[in-house]
Amino acid sequence: MIAGDWITSPARVYEAYSPRHEYVPERVWAEIRPLVVHACEAADHSCVDAALGAIRATAQFLAWCHQQEIPLKAERVFLPEHVERFIATQTVHMTPASRATRRSQLRRVARAATKTAPWPQPDRVYARDAPMTAPLTPAEVDAYWDALRAQPTATAERRLKAFLVLCLGAGLRAGEALTVSIAGHLGYTDADGTKVCTIHLPDRVVPIDTRYVPLLHELAEYDHSEPLVGPFNPRAKHPVGNLIDVIALPANQRTLRLSRFRITWMVNVLSRDIRISEFQALAGVASAKTLETIAPFVPARFTNNEWLRNAAGLVVGL
Repeated sequence: MIAGDWITSPARVYEAYSPRHEYVPERVWAEIRPLVVHACEAADHSCVDAALGAIRATAQFLAWCHQQEIPLKAERVFLPEHVERFIATQTVHMTPASRATRRSQLRRVARAATKTAPWPQPDRVYARDAPMTAPLTPAEVDAYWDALRAQPTATAERRLKAFLVLCLGAGLRAGEALTVSIAGHLGYTDADGTKVCTIHLPDRVVPIDTRYVPLLHELAEYDHSEPLVGPFNPRAKHPVGNLIDVIALPANQRTLRLSRFRITWMVNVLSRDIRISEFQALAGVASAKTLETIAPFVPARFTNNEWLRNAAGLVVGL
């Protein structure tokens, strides 16, 4: 929350943030704000907390640079020696851990905001070092359903409804969800005599979880040629964030992360006796790493050794 408003995207953080006057005087903030926001946007943070930490650190750093009469040009101000001098002189009251965090925040922003400054490239993060976000709990999923009927506007309700259908009900990636329309992608597919509501993507066909099909029927009141999420600017720097920005979230959720919707869908699918090859086709993934990281969240059937019976090919009643 910033200035009494719930903030759900980095873009809104940069728009709403204003530093405390004892740290950055109003007149200084008015002068440095354009560069602060531009530099933080260049760092491309994906979550609200990281964006807020970055703009706080950058605002205080540039206010200090202003006081030191360092020219407020990105290539002149975001230099390693300036960042290190700021850390050494202005963060002595912090714990070593907080000081390291502040240095890391400024280095990321400075590296992104400059082209010629002598910043080394960040260390590469390999897949095995990147933890997968945990899926939503059943209570968290229910909270999103409750939030659906408490949206402030029809536009917000439509967007949340579309994301629930596409990402939580069908496991689409955020970028894929942006362009799906009823006319262009939705239909029914015969599955052994049963009609299944499906989304037809360029690389795969994905069934929509039965629980979310009624929401799709509600979305049918809108223009079938429009994206289910509604009209948006595809040239915007953060189109997904802009769409999410108007959505009122459940009280226990600080941000809406569509990646958690997709992971939750993956866990649900793998809990329904889907085979590995079938799951990979549905999810549009080829790497076994995805399965390795999701496996801890898929309920096992260790009770009464049911899994051993199934693996042995024994069928109950025969």
